[in-house]
Amino acid sequence: MCLAIYKPVGVKIDETALETGFANNDDGAGYTVRNPSGELKTYKGFFKFKQFISYWRNHTELEAMIHFRWMT
Repeated sequence: MCLAIYKPVGVKIDETALETGFANNDDGAGYTVRNPSGELKTYKGFFKFKQFISYWRNHTELEAMIHFRWMT
């Protein structure tokens, strides 16, 4: 079962919680954000938490859907 997280605009998610989600669903991660203009942008193909979090830190204020994959 994968883990999907909806994050409203302006809400912060603790990085430790993201790391736990990644560690427990470690078959790849990605996320989609909605820019202020309404455009959706997807970032995917993260297989190391360090890479995921370095990208994520640039988008923490935006509305987002985060996905941690667990191959079944």
